[in-house]
Amino acid sequence: MCTTAGPEAGERLSLVDAGVAAAAMARSFTMDEMVRAGASVLLGEDAQLVVSELVSNAVKHAPGPTALYVAASPETVILEVWDQGTGLPRVRVPSLEDDSGRGLNIINELSGHRLSWKRHADGCKSVRVVLGAG
Repeated sequence: MCTTAGPEAGERLSLVDAGVAAAAMARSFTMDEMVRAGASVLLGEDAQLVVSELVSNAVKHAPGPTALYVAASPETVILEVWDQGTGLPRVRVPSLEDDSGRGLNIINELSGHRLSWKRHADGCKSVRVVLGAG
């Protein structure tokens, strides 16, 4: 289990054992936080797409619990997904025949290349995306 605390601000959603429902839960939670913050519909839609990709990747590639942190304001949202996976995200250029591999490229474009990841002392990994102004 990840023992490192998440970001200092924001709301947390635990996606322990959520399985295939994890991305839908994450989208709903993210939109609720965006509405609560008074963010624009467009920013909320981008945030839902990004969080769906991040959570889907975590569920697919990482064992154990996953957590989502959302810190939203009217102009900006910070999304962080934490998991116990040993691998790090890899932005790649998929071929036209590939069925997957486009998600991180889409996130990079939507965020203005404000996508980052970090390995923590407890072995957990966090993937962070900033959308909007800032």
